[in-house]
Amino acid sequence: MATIIIGGAFNLLQIALALYRLITKTDGGVLFDFFGDKVLSYFLLAGAAAALGSTIDLKANIDWLNSFFDQGNAAAALLLLAFLCSAIVSVLSSFALSHKPT
Repeated sequence: MATIIIGGAFNLLQIALALYRLITKTDGGVLFDFFGDKVLSYFLLAGAAAALGSTIDLKANIDWLNSFFDQGNAAAALLLLAFLCSAIVSVLSSFALSHKPT
């Protein structure tokens, strides 16, 4: 849950900064996007791993909550998908940073 909140807050901050850059026509904040994407990717991967690990362990011990744990696995799979998308964006921001004129 914390991963989702951190990711959502980061995305809202990126939207606000992108609008600011669009209005002021500046090119600042590329490093923030670069490092922010890296950190967010690690948060998403850690959240997905923790959720998958905990639901598998709990499902083995508590049989009567199988549907609840299946929903937890689905949420963890969405976090894993979010990590993959974030990793792709991270690679793209790496390319943008390397091609930025100095």
